[in-house]
Amino acid sequence: YQTIVQRHRFWYEHQDPTDEGLPLTPAAEGAIQDPLFLALLVWSNENLIQVGHLLQTDVLEIIQWNELTIFGVNEKLWNAEKQCYQPFNLQTNHFIEGDFVSSFAPLLGEIPTQ
Repeated sequence: YQTIVQRHRFWYEHQDPTDEGLPLTPAAEGAIQDPLFLALLVWSNENLIQVGHLLQTDVLEIIQWNELTIFGVNEKLWNAEKQCYQPFNLQTNHFIEGDFVSSFAPLLGEIPTQ
């Protein structure tokens, strides 16, 4: 459990250059915030919270990460014009255009708010 929490801490402390709760995709050469990776991160956070409760461990930090990521994905990666989530390129400060399977991944992490 602690090893996985430490890995998540690494993502949030060292792979989130904009401090939005949106760590960068590992294989994206430090430029892409990807809905698929972030959905899996949220899903994992939620499971860590559940396990932490079972272990009677303080999970406040994980809850904060999770809420920030959900907010960030909805605010930054939702393309209202196309009505889907899209990867975001930090170098160009724009969505990456195209059709992506990852557009639906936030459903897995129960990220959509509406």
